Amino acid sequence: MLQFLRRFFAQGPDRPATEAGSDQRRAFIPTPRQNAPPKEGGPGTDRLTGAAAVTRYFELSNRITGAKAEGDFAAAVRAARETYPLMAAVVAQMKTEYGRFDISTSHAVHTAGTLMAVIGDRQAIAELRQALDRTPELRGWLPYAEQAAADADLVDKIMALVDVEPGVKQKDLKTRIDGDGPRLGILASSLEKGKRLQRVSQGSTFLLYPAGFAISSLGPQPAAGAQDARTSEVIFAPAPGRGPVRSAARARNLDFGKLAYVRLPKAPDAWEERSQSQNVSSRGGAASAEGDGAPEAARTKVPRFTVGGDGWVLGWEEPLPAEKRPHLAYRETFHRVGTTVWIDPAGKRVEFPTAAAVVMTTDRQGQRLAERGIGFDVYRADVNGDGSGMLFLSRDGILHGYTEMVKPFLVERVAGLAEYAEQAKRFGIDPNSLKNHVRCVALSEGRSQYLVTIVDEAWCYDLATNRPLWGLRFPTKDGWTAIASERSGKAGASADVLAALKLMELTLPVSPEAITRQYRVLAMRWHPDRNPKDPEATRRFQKLGAAMELLTGIDLSRLSSSEIERVVYQQVLHQSVVHLPQGINVTISMSMQVSGAFGTDWIYGANFADQGNNTFLGGYSGRIVEVGADGLPLRIYDIGTVPRRVARTSSHLFILTATRLYIVRESELVALVDVLDQGKLIIGNRGFGLLQPKHFQWFTHTGELLGEVKTRDPIRRTYFGEEGLVVETRTHRAVVGGAHGWW
Repeated sequence: MLQFLRRFFAQGPDRPATEAGSDQRRAFIPTPRQNAPPKEGGPGTDRLTGAAAVTRYFELSNRITGAKAEGDFAAAVRAARETYPLMAAVVAQMKTEYGRFDISTSHAVHTAGTLMAVIGDRQAIAELRQALDRTPELRGWLPYAEQAAADADLVDKIMALVDVEPGVKQKDLKTRIDGDGPRLGILASSLEKGKRLQRVSQGSTFLLYPAGFAISSLGPQPAAGAQDARTSEVIFAPAPGRGPVRSAARARNLDFGKLAYVRLPKAPDAWEERSQSQNVSSRGGAASAEGDGAPEAARTKVPRFTVGGDGWVLGWEEPLPAEKRPHLAYRETFHRVGTTVWIDPAGKRVEFPTAAAVVMTTDRQGQRLAERGIGFDVYRADVNGDGSGMLFLSRDGILHGYTEMVKPFLVERVAGLAEYAEQAKRFGIDPNSLKNHVRCVALSEGRSQYLVTIVDEAWCYDLATNRPLWGLRFPTKDGWTAIASERSGKAGASADVLAALKLMELTLPVSPEAITRQYRVLAMRWHPDRNPKDPEATRRFQKLGAAMELLTGIDLSRLSSSEIERVVYQQVLHQSVVHLPQGINVTISMSMQVSGAFGTDWIYGANFADQGNNTFLGGYSGRIVEVGADGLPLRIYDIGTVPRRVARTSSHLFILTATRLYIVRESELVALVDVLDQGKLIIGNRGFGLLQPKHFQWFTHTGELLGEVKTRDPIRRTYFGEEGLVVETRTHRAVVGGAHGWW
């Protein structure tokens, strides 16, 4: 199979072959040909069989991609039409040599269909449909022919509108034409590449003109991302002064015993071994070729972009012009649905020689909104859920906040907060180590409130008055009493969790209470004492205990047989007896043991909800407290490890750790996704994205994977624009069709 794939995606005799790897369903987009395309095929192409048909198929595939890259869509379509009579023979040859046909992408189908629609070649679309329909193995691709026909109708409507109304805005197409907005954007861009119309950037959209229209007569048009002089200035905010002296407010002690308690499967602390093995297996041994230090010859064997998912298709890829590449100094990024924030935390940009840090923001279409130097460095950072503001903490303890246009709205010295002074006295914090004791800063939606954590306390301040709205303190060692047994350290992959649920005859979504109830049922049914003649009873009962430990974090081996079911998920300390059939009584006891030298649970994660002013505080212990807008704690989610981000939409809660993403609805675990390379979360109205260094995935809110893009080089940015889903590395951009919109 590997040899066939090498030949299937070969680049012809005048360029080196490109290896698709062992992932047989990976799409491949070759780089454009620099040499002249092969000669046109003559009569008799449809009579080629066996190896001759396969060889000709390769040549035509190269011609399609090369002609498309050169903007000669008509030549690409001609090559595709020559391909269709060969496809049955190619399928037959592959089945003869390898036993089956399982290729997922063909340029004659997945690339040429859109080009046919753009040039209005409906006869070619009909030939595509016929070629797919007469070969059973290809009928699964028939929707692409139907999509091409639908695209041809949309193209006719776009061209008719542009002809009668030159300068119509691309973003207005979806209201003027009955069609999907992102798809219309993709077609408009393709029409420009096919030289059928002209597009002129205007802010976050484009003005559309017929191909021969004299745009110069309209006067100068604003360039994409054009900025006024203020966007490049350095903002030096005034030195923070001490406000009116006031006494410190007192934080409310959290009493976990009085809160609803939701215990979730523990997230692993690290995936080192699994990450390495999965990268190798999923990429056909090519992972080593993707590293920054890998030889260039090995790296070029890996496609720049690989797309997977139902209906997701790689529309095109192209180099990024130098002026559109984000500067390498932007080491930190925050991806929100409406805005991406880029941060040069230490002021490395030579264009801003006097700035302590530099911030740039881009909009939904990837266009620059603002780029400014700021007067303080960035040590801690947060961008609120709607992308309208950002809050930073400098190394010397200055809080400074900005709008999405990088205009300052807050400058405050943390050491001047009365609540910080009390904590510094309590813990003996050295003035020079403030930054080490303030782990989190956060900004609310709408920029009305901000939050600061100081060791084990979290304080929420009103931005207008700069006075505390509420403060909460996590329990100290004496406070850890009788809410749950000590958490086990056992963790597993998502597949392990799902296997444990299957063993317990459960499926997602599932609540802790449901797991406990089912354990009671199965423990009674499978107990060895009740099955003395079953040699598998003991082993099955042990597996049940292991599954319970993985799902709940309770190590049953530490409990006596009479205490085997003391695991409950209630918020009140109590002890009770469960009467099971056959006279079996089980004592359920709530207790908690705290180990370790530290009696203080530091707050390591804090976020406002993406919608509303509820807050989530994550302790180092892995317990996340949800706090209402009034400052009253609501419930606890226990994941057993430090959260990296917590976000809530109107319907779901997302908890991201270094290795796992949890999706929770109220008290039910809806789904969980393993994260191999510290991911970033993008929350949208129609789902969520998980961005890892070389892997972007998009899911429904219930955790169903809709599509993904893998890259050869690290991803710098992804957004959903008018052309569709856009994924950018430092030097290249890919546009993906068929992806769901984010809003």
